Amino acid sequence: MKGENMIKISIVVPIYNVEKYLCRCIDSIINQTIKDIEVILVDDGSTDSCPKICDQYAQKDIRIRVIHKSNGGLSSARNEGIKVAQGQYIGFVDSDDYVNINMYEKLYNQAIEKGADIVQCHFKKVYEDEDYSRLINECDVDELSNNEALLRLVKMGELHVQSVVAWNKIYKKELFQNISYPIGKLHEDEFTTYKLFANSSKIVDISQELYYYRQVEGSIMNRKFNVKRLDYLEALVNMVNFFKNKNDDELFRLLIQRSIDTCRMYYYEAYDKIGDKSTCNGIKQKYNFMFKYYLCNKNIKIEKKLSSCIFYISPNIYKLIQTKRKKQLY
Repeated sequence: MKGENMIKISIVVPIYNVEKYLCRCIDSIINQTIKDIEVILVDDGSTDSCPKICDQYAQKDIRIRVIHKSNGGLSSARNEGIKVAQGQYIGFVDSDDYVNINMYEKLYNQAIEKGADIVQCHFKKVYEDEDYSRLINECDVDELSNNEALLRLVKMGELHVQSVVAWNKIYKKELFQNISYPIGKLHEDEFTTYKLFANSSKIVDISQELYYYRQVEGSIMNRKFNVKRLDYLEALVNMVNFFKNKNDDELFRLLIQRSIDTCRMYYYEAYDKIGDKSTCNGIKQKYNFMFKYYLCNKNIKIEKKLSSCIFYISPNIYKLIQTKRKKQLY
């Protein structure tokens, strides 16, 4: 590729059987207002026309590089793209999504102006027949320390979602020297983004919705319950182990509260919807691991600890008490 030293952003696109959406995705990237980019299309063993589409685009645009590999999943495809990336920054786009024409220029300009390791924008959910590309010029720009960014990431709600996903961001390439995405896991971003934040000095958040996250009927992330969703609990255990000795009381309190609440929710979902005892026991084991940190945390109120003790002793008794309370309210 000509002018390799001038590549500002490497954009990695993992691809698997998305022929319906792929052209829209690639077009939105190659038409970016910032031109000094490389586009790394990682065909992860697609069995439809995606390999042919990728090669056709590469013949037309010298900035495009195509990797054809056997199927290994999203994390495997991202990692392969990272290995060959030559840009100053790295970004990711899922192949059924698309981006605003100005997205990467805005992210890159903020990265250079603010000296940021990571810059993120907001995203908008779009549905099957939508073609959304409206840009709101007014926006807020927040400069965050890694601690401030991590606090947003561990909180429940919209800030968590905006913070944890991989694809609304650009990252300094050096951040991936010792960090990669976990092979074979759902919720791969939950395993990874906190490490990238923790190894950054400054993160910038742009409030504009520049990334368009397509909602596809029947995708794993849109199904009500799937055993693979339990990978999320494994990611939470990893986060607890990572942060337990970091001497940040507020961050750890928020993390352990979220972990405990999520374990309880998943336990009852698994019990009610799949009724598999071994799955429920596995969730309870993760709860028990987190509970010891929860019980010892001086920043958590005693009534919450008592409530969590009941679940620790007996999830069935806990559910009976919660059901009775709800009936009393109504």
